Amino acid sequence: MPVQGDRSLAICRECQSALAVRILADGSIRPIGTGTTCSCGGDAFDVVGERADVETGGTDDGIATDADDGRPQPRA
Repeated sequence: MPVQGDRSLAICRECQSALAVRILADGSIRPIGTGTTCSCGGDAFDVVGERADVETGGTDDGIATDADDGRPQPRA
């Protein structure tokens, strides 16, 4: 999950619009520039990029490894 205060991208659960959001200290997600709701009135959002491995303590540093030799390879 993004760190509190971070800006991120989220999808409105009501209308599926993509919105710039801020993650507040209490963990709530608030759209930037539209008040506390989406322009459709929706107030529930899914942050893009949340992964189960982050919740379980894993990391995703954006580097994949080549199965042949184990050297880090940038993701395409």
